[in-house]
Amino acid sequence: FPSHDSVSQIKDLPEFSKACVVAQTTLDFNLWGDIIKKLSFKIESLQIFNTICNSTIERQDEAKEISKIANKMVVVGDSNSSNTKKLFDICKNSCTDTYLVENAVQLDNVNFNNDDIIGIVAGASTPENQINEINEKLKLLEGGGEKKVEIVSEKINSEKDFEKDQNEESCVLESQTQSSDEMSKQHKTGVS
Repeated sequence: FPSHDSVSQIKDLPEFSKACVVAQTTLDFNLWGDIIKKLSFKIESLQIFNTICNSTIERQDEAKEISKIANKMVVVGDSNSSNTKKLFDICKNSCTDTYLVENAVQLDNVNFNNDDIIGIVAGASTPENQINEINEKLKLLEGGGEKKVEIVSEKINSEKDFEKDQNEESCVLESQTQSSDEMSKQHKTGVS
């Protein structure tokens, strides 16, 4: 279920007495909640494996907030990365002028204006030197020449933080098995 639109497909699933659901580590946390909620009404006994990294949730939240402020967003990372594509989608939702770039040269095709507020976010596995290259190019716009722009960026993780993201403490596999009655009670009371 890659998007909120496709969550509606759950209604087309057959009834199950037991099922297991696993989250991709980069899945949007709110989308995950919607999926679990809908499945809980469809499946009697649901085993849930939440593998979403805390750093992914924080990064996506930062991207969402920055894209509300910026009128142009630059998402730095590999165009084949699930995490980077998810960040791009999150930013594009709030800021229609969102660009996914892998290197500074790709910024040459973007028309920046004097009054731009440019937001920068990066995929979790984006190398630090790649992020720095983009930042340096944008700093030239911010400080010199005819164009003066404001740059807003996330707390970009260093390689040390990236290593932390990869360990078990940061990406804990949470497993739970609940009946649909228990899940319905939790959804109604807000208790988890």
